[in-house]
Amino acid sequence: AAVIGIGVMVRLAWLGLGLRGLAQLRVTAAPLAPGGRAVTEAQELVGVTADLRATPDVKAPVTFGVRRPVVLLPHEFATFDPNHQRAIVCHELLHVRRRDWRATVLEELLRSLTWFHPAIWILIDQIQLAREQVVDEQVVALMRTRDLYLDALLRLAAPAPQPILQPASLFLRK
Repeated sequence: AAVIGIGVMVRLAWLGLGLRGLAQLRVTAAPLAPGGRAVTEAQELVGVTADLRATPDVKAPVTFGVRRPVVLLPHEFATFDPNHQRAIVCHELLHVRRRDWRATVLEELLRSLTWFHPAIWILIDQIQLAREQVVDEQVVALMRTRDLYLDALLRLAAPAPQPILQPASLFLRK
């Protein structure tokens, strides 16, 4: 029981550090330059807005927050083709519209409380994968093109020159 309790405390502390890291990224990331037509079109398509920010500290988009949702985009996002930008922002804004951040935090709390049970880890990973697949389907339906969205995903999947080594990585790993 003591080992399980210590494990829970360690996981919850790691989760807290991750949340703090995301809060710091929210502050240090630069607001995305306004006026981008692709971003405006994505917001109109999805019907949701969020605080869009760019930072060199992430290599893939990250969406978090409930009352004031934030989308962190890689610094290279500004160099992407406008169609890729639209697809990426649509994906992230769909997470905002669906309020997926709440589910993610609850899942990570559950994972922390049951860190010792591999079936819970597998179940949560499958739930998160299914969530991403549903959002991907919604993006394709909104944009009416699968190929363009696939190109945008491949552009994001390019290997990063250096790994992200910070506690916020708990929320940045997929």
